[in-house]
Amino acid sequence: MKTIPQNALPPLTELCRLLSQILNTEPITTLKNIIQAMNTHSDYFFNQPWPRKYNFNQATECCPADLDFINNQQQNENLNPTHLLCIKKNINHQNGFTPIGFLWTLWTLNQKLNRNPEAPLLNIQADPSLFARLLVNWHPFPYQEKLLADQSKRIVSCWGRQCGKTTTVAVKAIHYAYTNPNTTVLVASPSLRQSIIMLDRIQELIENSLILRQGVAKQTKTEIHLHNNSLIVALPCSEDLLRGYTADHIICDEAAFMPEETITQVMFPMLSATDGSAIFLSTPWGKNHFYKAYTNPDYSVHHARSIECPLIKTEFLHEQKRILPDEIYRSEYLAEFTEAAHCFFPQDLIRTCIDPTLEQIADPQAAPDGTYYAGVDFGKLNDHTAIAIIKHEQTTLKLVHIHEFPLGTPYSHVIGYIANANKRIQFEKLCIDQTGVGEPIQEELRNQDIQNIEGVTFTTQTKEALLTNLKLAMEQHRLKLSYNRPLINQINQQQYAYNKTGHLSFSHPQGIHDDQLWALSLAAYAAQRQPEPTLRIAT
Repeated sequence: MKTIPQNALPPLTELCRLLSQILNTEPITTLKNIIQAMNTHSDYFFNQPWPRKYNFNQATECCPADLDFINNQQQNENLNPTHLLCIKKNINHQNGFTPIGFLWTLWTLNQKLNRNPEAPLLNIQADPSLFARLLVNWHPFPYQEKLLADQSKRIVSCWGRQCGKTTTVAVKAIHYAYTNPNTTVLVASPSLRQSIIMLDRIQELIENSLILRQGVAKQTKTEIHLHNNSLIVALPCSEDLLRGYTADHIICDEAAFMPEETITQVMFPMLSATDGSAIFLSTPWGKNHFYKAYTNPDYSVHHARSIECPLIKTEFLHEQKRILPDEIYRSEYLAEFTEAAHCFFPQDLIRTCIDPTLEQIADPQAAPDGTYYAGVDFGKLNDHTAIAIIKHEQTTLKLVHIHEFPLGTPYSHVIGYIANANKRIQFEKLCIDQTGVGEPIQEELRNQDIQNIEGVTFTTQTKEALLTNLKLAMEQHRLKLSYNRPLINQINQQQYAYNKTGHLSFSHPQGIHDDQLWALSLAAYAAQRQPEPTLRIAT
């Protein structure tokens, strides 16, 4: 029977909508013309059963009967014979019809046969901004279009906050993978979690497109496999996990926080065999390899300030400029490389502590066995309470959990959280900020069967001891952090000055919190202090 699968009509209609935008035709008219052409050329269209499912290699292969069809047909104002061939090649029982397959077949035939069936349809392949508007339904701003169109082998993108760099680069990755069969797009960042954020955005944009979603053959938490045999994979910037991959296009998200050695010794060699490209995007941080790339004339550099984004109101930026310290505003919203002159923890020092393989434990009650230390900074009226948990492995201190409680959280809730964590991991030592809360908190924690608690009253001298101890651990490469931007910012924003007694005094900019930093410093302090010996009586 000369029919097409019933489920082919909805995706065929979607293709007609796309063609109507490009060729200035009515979708319903285009659909009627397709159906009429199928009946007219039924000997060609229905000469064999429809395939069970879509296959890229078969759909992009041109047999003698296909060549005869397009060579013997006269192009008319209604339908191009090549379009009809591409439609036939992409009808199957599983999906009915695969619209993205239509484009894949068209683009492949153009390369193989050197045909130019419709320049606008070919432009979707060549123009990422057109691809974004027609297939992703996303309309880029001028500075985003400039990045999308850049075909340079090495690109640096340094944009202010909320400029849309994640979405722009996600669209660039989608365009590359969909228009270049048999290629690998690698998304890397300082942590697997950060890489997955980018991949999630890619998946979201694909899923929201009726045409692109049918191009996905399989997807997992870290990979997207396309029917055109291209792969988009998300990994942390870890030498061990990256080795073995060959990539055609690499995206380094938050590149300023990634180890330079991994980029130069692992990632760049991945591109050697493919003559591939790399894009480095980040907010400014330190004068490291990202800054060097930003100032390197051999790199194509894209710089955008937040004011260039039409979605950000000028009034908001004026407010941020008024309430934020100058160096923070310039870094966050003007995308300038700047740092406070008296920050106690320099940006480059913090970056050396970031371990791409270290992932946070979301729930302390699910923590693996090990030796753990903790620090708790109890918040007051306008401050958060924060807990940091460190795992001690040989000489290394790994921050595996940090949690900031909402403002106003009752101390009883915090005590319960600490007690539940202790039931699983049995803190070797717990240091708490007892400034203003006194002995009752300690007593209640001891009543919850938590031993080896030390209360620390914050004074100029104790604060100096806590942060000096933390900085020493960082300088000796004994402290490992996962990529956690709020914590990293709090560490970097802590400023120092010498008082008249010669001691260091510390402060943080107005409107900025430092509760996570003090929780971390208490945990690191606990890990350096031997617990009080306890008498265990056998029963």
